[in-house]
Amino acid sequence: EETIRVPLEMGAERVFLGTAAVQNPALVDWAIARYGPGRIAADIGVRDGQVMVKGWQESTPLTMLEAGSRFRAQGLEWCVLTDVRRDGVGTGVSVDSAVELQTASGLKVVASGGVSSLEDVRKVREAGLAGVIIGRALYEGKLSLEEALLESM
Repeated sequence: EETIRVPLEMGAERVFLGTAAVQNPALVDWAIARYGPGRIAADIGVRDGQVMVKGWQESTPLTMLEAGSRFRAQGLEWCVLTDVRRDGVGTGVSVDSAVELQTASGLKVVASGGVSSLEDVRKVREAGLAGVIIGRALYEGKLSLEEALLESM
């Protein structure tokens, strides 16, 4: 509870539950009831079409679309879709999968995994996705935060 409450009390717009949301549906229900559906996001980490949990080390029988449907039915509005194979390797964002999930589920999808350039940010924006998470590309200097923010608008 504290890991959800404290960031929100400190002004965070929303809290990301990570793969715990897949493993613990009751946590999602509790967080939505307590803080509202717009302030909670779940992670759908996918490898080879299957949703991954426990630090993306274990596969589940759920597909990306099944997880998205379940989260939306629970009342969530936001999720992060991470293509586990692309995360941290800079091979480009899996925009098509993110668009498929957003369209099928009605969730606002933030794409994650594989951003290597401003072109990736541009593709996410043009696809109408809710956002993008950039990690390694920032700290390796492939793009700056300012450039990414400008490109996202």
